[in-house]
Amino acid sequence: MLAFSNLQQKELDYQKHGFTTVKHQAEVGVGYFDAISQSVGADSVAALADSTEKEQFG
Repeated sequence: MLAFSNLQQKELDYQKHGFTTVKHQAEVGVGYFDAISQSVGADSVAALADSTEKEQFG
């Protein structure tokens, strides 16, 4: 358990450098995939605008 706690603390410390995976929904929510699709030019499949996640994560 101590090893996991140490790993988790490092992840939390890395947030100041842009590490975002400690916020689960920031990485797996619709907004993340919309950003990827827009950056590669496939924004016609974006889903966040009509999603229930928009208010919470948008």
